[in-house]
Amino acid sequence: MIIDKEYPATHSMDTAWFACDLDGNVAIFQFEEDGPGPIPFTDIHTDELISLLGEDIEGLPMMPFNKAQIEELKSSLKIVHTIEEISFGCNILINPAKVKEFVKAGARFDLCYSMEEGFYHLEYLEIKQEEVIEQMIKNGDILGAQECDIELYFTDWRKDCSEHRLAHFPFYVYEQSRCINYPPERVVVPKYPMKVGQMSERAKKYMFSLPVRFEEKEGIEPSEFIDSQCWSFCNDTKEVNGIMYMQVALTDGGFGYVKVMPYSSNQGVSEEWKSAPRIINKSDKYIDVE
Repeated sequence: MIIDKEYPATHSMDTAWFACDLDGNVAIFQFEEDGPGPIPFTDIHTDELISLLGEDIEGLPMMPFNKAQIEELKSSLKIVHTIEEISFGCNILINPAKVKEFVKAGARFDLCYSMEEGFYHLEYLEIKQEEVIEQMIKNGDILGAQECDIELYFTDWRKDCSEHRLAHFPFYVYEQSRCINYPPERVVVPKYPMKVGQMSERAKKYMFSLPVRFEEKEGIEPSEFIDSQCWSFCNDTKEVNGIMYMQVALTDGGFGYVKVMPYSSNQGVSEEWKSAPRIINKSDKYIDVE
């Protein structure tokens, strides 16, 4: 029996970045390929981003979560009765004395939340010794599991996100939609927010700062505050003095054209680009251009 890892369909240039607010809280922003997103607009996805948070020990990323954050993540675990309840991309709690046995039976982890408690994220399970895993379940050595695919994919726009796949993780989550009427929407509010000081230096390379407080903002348009880039353009654009602008919904309401750099641009960030206004043509409503 093999449970392979499968991913939801995504656009090749969808991307994810960390952000921090005025209080040092951490968020994950997920951007569609149409952007706008931070420069450089890389195709790093949520699972890759999260794996950068801590340092690697024996090739396994160790998450820098504190005790309260780990307990909150564990609160979503369910009792395991059968092998079928252990799926790829799940959080799993195992008797620490039995972890090596579980790995030998076919498990592969891609994150560790707590080595001391035996708490991991299971990348996939290629069952080589089914009877061993069944005996572990019978003996109560597998203490809990919960499906938790951390690969990037977008929730249905403006749905109830109480069961978002990252709902119990310690960071805010904002998701960008192709819907021009809303800025990236907050879909996860953490119970115990992660702070910038918990992050590894390598993770901070994929982080931008915003002059807002996440707890106060249900929607944030980062391109109002940071240099931005697009893989492609889905909204109306205009060129002013050689600078490209794209119309977006703004953080505090209304619309405006924000400065964006096309992904295909090979000119880099010029002095003219840096000095150009970040936002132009603000309006209370979307400017419908025929």
